[in-house]
Amino acid sequence: MLVSWQNSKLLGFLSLLLVQCGGRSGILDEDAGVPKVPCKQDSDCVGDNQCITQACVNAYCATVARKDCDDQVFCTSDSCDESSGECLHQWKTNDNDNDGYYAPLPGTTPGAPDSCGDDCNDTMASVHPGALELCDGFDNNCDGRVDEGAFGYRTASNAVRVTDDSFINGGPTGLAYNGSFFGLSFSGSKSSETYQGYFSGYESSASSVISAINITQTSTDSFGGPVLWTGSVFATAWEVRGEQGYDIRFNELDARGQKMGPDLLVSKGAGFSVQPALLWNGSQYSLVWSDDNGGDVFRIFGRKISAQRELSGDILELTELQSDARTPTLLRSPSSNLLLFFSATTQQVCGRMLDSDMTPTSSEFCLSAEGASNYSADWVNDRFVVAWSLEGEQPGDSIWATTIDAQGKVTQASRAITSGANFARSPSVLGLGDRFALAWTDDRVTYGHYGVRLSTYGLDLAPATTVQTLAETADDCIDPTLASGGLGLALIYRERTDGKTGFPYFVGLTCNYGLPQ
Repeated sequence: MLVSWQNSKLLGFLSLLLVQCGGRSGILDEDAGVPKVPCKQDSDCVGDNQCITQACVNAYCATVARKDCDDQVFCTSDSCDESSGECLHQWKTNDNDNDGYYAPLPGTTPGAPDSCGDDCNDTMASVHPGALELCDGFDNNCDGRVDEGAFGYRTASNAVRVTDDSFINGGPTGLAYNGSFFGLSFSGSKSSETYQGYFSGYESSASSVISAINITQTSTDSFGGPVLWTGSVFATAWEVRGEQGYDIRFNELDARGQKMGPDLLVSKGAGFSVQPALLWNGSQYSLVWSDDNGGDVFRIFGRKISAQRELSGDILELTELQSDARTPTLLRSPSSNLLLFFSATTQQVCGRMLDSDMTPTSSEFCLSAEGASNYSADWVNDRFVVAWSLEGEQPGDSIWATTIDAQGKVTQASRAITSGANFARSPSVLGLGDRFALAWTDDRVTYGHYGVRLSTYGLDLAPATTVQTLAETADDCIDPTLASGGLGLALIYRERTDGKTGFPYFVGLTCNYGLPQ
């Protein structure tokens, strides 16, 4: 090849550059952009970073080796402590309840290969593989069964009114167990002007451990919202009247019901941001709500919140405008999330599958016939159970239900699962491993008068126990919500003294080990 004088000069210049940039082999990329330190020998290049080895290369210190901390374990995130040179191996999942067992990675089944955890409930220290099975509404030993040997549940105490005589109206909004007592949220009014959101605590025996605490603390109307337990704190979200409508706020509460920090403003728009629903996946919160954006049609929006109570990412639009979506619920399976909502357009219970980041993975689909009203759902074994009531000019006479898998495919066609009443409404579904509990209200005792009923059902929607009456008084007992914990389960409901006025009540439930009911 003919090399001109100009080419020869260029090649020589490039060779010089290569020598100056590291004629000694093995120089690593982390020196890029770092000011050069002149040196005469390797001992001049001892720095504060104990995770790298530096040497004198062409009169400047350069990194020639880095400590390898890879332990070849899939479930650890490996790093090196620069101050000590010690290798750190952080497990990829958390042990939020400090029982010595880790939660699985999101999207995996506890105990499965590469799940990195076998704790089937990382919010309860009494739940982990090998634990003693208790009557507490949880699968303590992670074998897929809850409260083995129990034939349904019965009340463990008399129901108690949650509010004192200073309240003139109120209703329950959330219930969760923290391993010692039930935390419950409710809306209440002490005057005819405003409502506030409150938090209180009860043992299964219905003994009060935390008197009502005003959580929302606003001069305008605000309402209690859902409450959940993460394994270390309670979390709740609520709606509060702002300058241009309603906004959503969030906070965590310690075991005394005290706020862990300032309220977090999640939404602030020109319209109504209402009806929050909350989900915890072991490392972050997902919060969804219904929002009209200052218009006449509602959509469901969502936002992620970190374990440090910080907003994560942008507000996400989760439903289509034509659905006019209200009253969202967010549920989690080992591999997916399910967003449920009520479509005011078609009067149906509808849903959409989401991933762990709340990105939609399916189109919207509807599960009920037209004319549905209030609904409830939970993840049960290997499927979502969704139940609802029907309401035209009057409530229907049954609670209806269907089941869908983790991908949103129907596995049990919808059908009526209760009977024996003229009117039935307000279902509450609670998963119990290989079956589920259903609480609802109906008028089977006295026409047009509501009491709270309970039964358990198999995965095929067939009843496993006969109907139990949990609350039947001179007033209507409505709006039940179930939760696991304590001596078995717990129930909150509203006792309505007239058409509009009522008060929240709490009662503990325990296992019935007698003959099948």
